[in-house]
Amino acid sequence: MKIIQGDVNLRFLHLKEIPDSIAMDECTGYYDVSVNRLISLKNAAQKADCFDCSKNNLTSLIGGPKFVTDIYKCNHNKLTSLDGIAKFIGHETKYSMTLFCGYNKITSLVGHGFEPNEFYDFRVEHNNLTSLNGSPKIVEATYDCSNNPITSFFGGPREIRRHLVANDLPKLTSLDGLPYRVRGNVYLSKNDMMRIFPYLAKRDTDIMTEYVRERCEVGDDVYFD
Repeated sequence: MKIIQGDVNLRFLHLKEIPDSIAMDECTGYYDVSVNRLISLKNAAQKADCFDCSKNNLTSLIGGPKFVTDIYKCNHNKLTSLDGIAKFIGHETKYSMTLFCGYNKITSLVGHGFEPNEFYDFRVEHNNLTSLNGSPKIVEATYDCSNNPITSFFGGPREIRRHLVANDLPKLTSLDGLPYRVRGNVYLSKNDMMRIFPYLAKRDTDIMTEYVRERCEVGDDVYFD
């Protein structure tokens, strides 16, 4: 079994594939193959503390690590699903698990085991999600679901201990399913609020804020872009 102690940095190497010669079973640190031209994760480490394959041409995560203990980044690819994503197996820090999978074409979060885990950051912005089902129920820092065609917040986290970012949701027709508590800020869009409440105008931010606070215990402020 080939185990690399520490980090593996393969960024900016113009790789279309990971060479057989550097295949490994485990990386105990940060395994980084971001900013390449990868179309496959064949030969990637099968276990890593942190894994970053962002900014490639990936259409699938199959072949990548089976287990990650801390951070998984696959944002800015061409993914339509999260099939093949690693299982998060936890870390000595309770909230260390973090997922960045924004700027893809992912249609579902269901079936990947996120729900029972408490994540630190969970960012799924700029995808094709029509539902937030499959999300973790508790997020310690930021949950970002902006720029998705969801119609409500059902299936999303029940508690966010810092910020909810939910701007530019072009199909949103209801505030139902908002977390019962967001301890930090909530970021929404005026255009979305006016679609849900067509009698409102852009200047009616106080009323918009009241509607949000009726459904969600917000610790800090509600902002509208």
